[in-house]
Amino acid sequence: MPEISQEVVTLLQYLLPGFAMAAVYYGLTSHPRPSQFERVVQALLFTVVVQALVDGIGLIIVRCAPGAAAIWTTEADLVAKLIVASLAGIAVSALSNSDAVHTKLRKLGITHRSAYPGEWHTVFALRRRLVILYLKDGSCVAGWPAKWPPDAQTGHLYLTHCAWLVRRAPIYGGEVEGILISTTDIVHVEFINGENA
Repeated sequence: MPEISQEVVTLLQYLLPGFAMAAVYYGLTSHPRPSQFERVVQALLFTVVVQALVDGIGLIIVRCAPGAAAIWTTEADLVAKLIVASLAGIAVSALSNSDAVHTKLRKLGITHRSAYPGEWHTVFALRRRLVILYLKDGSCVAGWPAKWPPDAQTGHLYLTHCAWLVRRAPIYGGEVEGILISTTDIVHVEFINGENA
């Protein structure tokens, strides 16, 4: 196994906070992980953000408690960066999962996009209402979406309070808590208006 050079170790140490922030972000959102090159670029950008935040915090600490500068070692700096990276990752994930920033930008007419990974996820996240799923075999099922994948090509959609429909009349299947349906079996989805649901 080839030896890892000191430059590579130093670079990885420098990018560690950015990789940590990205790991938290992708662990808490439905966004797909980007390619390796894009991950390195993201880690670099996140590292710059974390470095700026830690430098600002360090400046405040030194001004408020001048004696604290003596205990601010390289190890303490790395720990501070990892803590800030984790907290920043959680904050960015919360903003992304709530669509808060994009909602304001849509109201201002700056964008029509959402913070969610795709149209499929966006529609289910922003329209929490009763749906009717039309399946490839000709059957229909109605229910409330509780979980859905980021896109319509993979994964399953979980419906609660569901019923199979025959000629638009519900046929309940006993004490069913929910149903898991492969997205590849869905032909199309109807979203029922809130006042009719």
